[in-house]
Amino acid sequence: MVLEQVAIHELHAELLALGVCHPGSLEPFGDRTRDREEVSALRCSRSGVVVLSSVEHIDAAYYPDKEHGELAALGDRDRVAMAHDEDTNRRASQFGASITNKHWLDVGCGSGAMLDKLGQRALTASAVEPQGEFQAALRVLGAQVHANIRDVPDTSVDIVTLFHVFEHLRTPLDDLTEIRRCSPPAARS
Repeated sequence: MVLEQVAIHELHAELLALGVCHPGSLEPFGDRTRDREEVSALRCSRSGVVVLSSVEHIDAAYYPDKEHGELAALGDRDRVAMAHDEDTNRRASQFGASITNKHWLDVGCGSGAMLDKLGQRALTASAVEPQGEFQAALRVLGAQVHANIRDVPDTSVDIVTLFHVFEHLRTPLDDLTEIRRCSPPAARS
């Protein structure tokens, strides 16, 4: 892929304007996403920020209406969570201490594997997951799941995690502003 041919979409433009990404420094990071062969991942070689080569496929209905391929193939939420057990264990080891005794929000929790692994360590554990199939499965298990970050109450969380999520945001500044709104003023500094 010739990077000069990759259209700089709204996300790239925002990150360039903020100085988070740098012109000419985007390089291939992954040939495709799990569910879209035509969309690759790009990484800024200077900042390390990962973005998708296109977010044109994502609109307000994309994630809520999306049928999750792994869920269809594996049959249920528990099997999807187990399929990512190695990655979940690595994240739990890396971030468990940060979540312990905190009000934790996992944005884009997918199957909820991290909630399964670390939820008991947190004072409270909640999630944002736009995919309807996972929302329903997690609610059956008693998880507090929001469809959108805007549904999370003000100043209700101490720590927020986003695993493999940032690169999927069409308007990252708006979403990060909403995440900041969810944290208490002392946690914002």
